[in-house]
Amino acid sequence: MKKKIRKGLAKARVFFGNFYLFLRHINFAVKNRRFWRRYLDTGKVNPDSVVVTEVSYNVYTTMGTAVAANIVAKTHNARVLYLCHSQSGQNRFKWLIDSFSNSYYESVCEIVSEHLEEVNVDVQRLYDALAEPEDILKLEYKGLLIGDLVYDLSMRNGYWQATVWGINDRVYDTLVKVVSMLFALDYISHKYEVKAALSSHTVGFSGLLIRYFANQRVESYCGVAGGPIRKYHSFNGKTLTYRDTINKPQLDNIMRDDEAKKLLLSKANKYIENRLAGGLKDLDSRRAFAKTAREYTSKEEFCRKYGLSADKPCVFVMLHAFNDFPHHFKRNIFIDYYRWFIETLKIVRDVDSVNWIFKEHPSSEFYPNDANLNGIFELCNEPHILLLNRNSSFNSSSLRYIAHAIVTCLGTAGLEFSCFGIPAVIAGDNWYSGQGICYEPRTYQAYKELLENIIDTVEPLGREVQERARILFYLQYASVYDKTANGKSFFGTTSTSHEERLGNDVDKLLAEVSIQLEDSDITEFLGRMEEFFADGNRECFYVNEYLASRLGWKISPSYQKGLKYA
Repeated sequence: MKKKIRKGLAKARVFFGNFYLFLRHINFAVKNRRFWRRYLDTGKVNPDSVVVTEVSYNVYTTMGTAVAANIVAKTHNARVLYLCHSQSGQNRFKWLIDSFSNSYYESVCEIVSEHLEEVNVDVQRLYDALAEPEDILKLEYKGLLIGDLVYDLSMRNGYWQATVWGINDRVYDTLVKVVSMLFALDYISHKYEVKAALSSHTVGFSGLLIRYFANQRVESYCGVAGGPIRKYHSFNGKTLTYRDTINKPQLDNIMRDDEAKKLLLSKANKYIENRLAGGLKDLDSRRAFAKTAREYTSKEEFCRKYGLSADKPCVFVMLHAFNDFPHHFKRNIFIDYYRWFIETLKIVRDVDSVNWIFKEHPSSEFYPNDANLNGIFELCNEPHILLLNRNSSFNSSSLRYIAHAIVTCLGTAGLEFSCFGIPAVIAGDNWYSGQGICYEPRTYQAYKELLENIIDTVEPLGREVQERARILFYLQYASVYDKTANGKSFFGTTSTSHEERLGNDVDKLLAEVSIQLEDSDITEFLGRMEEFFADGNRECFYVNEYLASRLGWKISPSYQKGLKYA
């Protein structure tokens, strides 16, 4: 009898808890709808004009996309068209999307259902052209490069893999999904007058949407859930570049400007120290610099702990989350992160004058794969090679005391520890390449020779290069793309931590946005976004326009009029 009562009470708690959440969602939807009806107030909307965007599984992406899409739609007197993969795919956050304005849906599955034979013919033709995984990267569909997107999506089709092991059913099924989406985009572009397109990323299916419309010279926006928002007017046939990341001439100008250099160095130093102390909220840095993990301040102490020779320099190979879209950038010496890891391991097995420490990515548990790192290193069994897996009690801040060099493809650590004079060898283009900071071999042979002679050829960085690295690190990761100059953040359009996005905490975000809807500064913030979307000459929307202005980037007219946001 007592068990039945306890069971009944547990069910009641679940029921009333869910009912309470339902009421909170309804309350937010009403409040949000009221705000956006008042703000948008577009009058008559052309039903044939649309702004195309994606339906996301994540509430932060959904919120950021909906905000940006509705403001773009306002500038064009258009509706917002949400493209979902299936009819059920629109339902998870449909109540949130519909609380904005004139949303409309199209489904890939429904569009393609009457044209399956045509889709299958195209898929088979593409599949028959493949012999090796490398061939995938060359794939084009109706003149549009899709190979890099297909490759990365194939690793995540079903259970996630470390690499594309071969041409198989996974690749075929990915091709079906990609071609089906492209077929649906063709249908939409013919049925509607597409004024603009928005996506959260330049990779995966998001990347497919934005690449398609940029290739059609439709104004296209990316980054709507993580800041900054980037605008594209065309596709160069290779990849969608990360617009207005800090380039070398801009950084050169800052280094020559004593006032700007002094200001930014002061901010950079505080930011970097806080980061290495585990003080930031983003998932990767909190795990890499966990306060509970052991920090080593001497090479001797570290080598004694792990049975390495203290007479040899320590080089850290910072591994990536293998299936975290390795084709963000076009140029990479290796086909993906796993192949880079394996080839690097093959090279350094014969370089026993160095301790080679392979460090697993701190957030790799969120990117499961079939690499079996522990098994690989058990078979390797070389006294000068060590794996620090994600469970090792090792604080990455130790690297500033014990590392001779860093090896990576595009890992944050390559720039992070350049700030302390630790040189980095990078195996491809990334957010900080081309700045005169890292060693950047262009071929496999050059990469191999660098590693084989790393003691003699890779030297510590001087003070000027360290300062350059610190300013670049701060600008690239902490300032222009973060909160407004007065510390405010709205709608998930600014940076949220990786951990928050992974947590997908609907109620937390809704509670924050509900407060933001009443903030007196919100219309100024949205006004700056609106100015950006309406300005055909600006390529990027910066949350913090003060620092953007110091870089000489184009900013909103509101900033020039002295609005406090900038």
